[in-house]
Amino acid sequence: MPRRLRGMIFCGLESTSDSGIHPLATTDDPAHHRRTGEIMRTQVGIVGAGPAGLMLSHLLHLAGIESIIIEDRSRAYCEARIRAGLIESWAADMMLKNGLGERMQRERMVHNGIYLCFKGELHHIDFQKLVGKKVSIYGQQEVVKDLIAKRLADGTPILFESSNVTLHGI
Repeated sequence: MPRRLRGMIFCGLESTSDSGIHPLATTDDPAHHRRTGEIMRTQVGIVGAGPAGLMLSHLLHLAGIESIIIEDRSRAYCEARIRAGLIESWAADMMLKNGLGERMQRERMVHNGIYLCFKGELHHIDFQKLVGKKVSIYGQQEVVKDLIAKRLADGTPILFESSNVTLHGI
């Protein structure tokens, strides 16, 4: 079984594929490159369209650095996969600061603390009182939907269902 590389960054990525047309979510149609086997060039290649890879691509874009995101799953899979839903304050703040948190700010639930149960008794841990922070409850699949929408709106190629990708000239 091949080793899966997730969240890896490759500078100077070139991608060739002869595996046919796959659903690609991009405005400049890199499907042409995949159909013809032509080389795609980018400053940074990112493996994985999860929250980390998508956020990295966004931050690189803000710094004027182009990237391509390569994902072996479908867009539908990435956007529907249920995972964590608690977002720490630093992550929510980063999303808002970088123009990615408008829907999150509208739809999230905010918690100032949690309850832990020991020997049948609830004990409240008040984050706001202890450290001046709160957490947001907003599904990771929603974060991924927001990030994919922003990357596509900005013109970043996201190659879903990618295979047969090789690196050259590194």
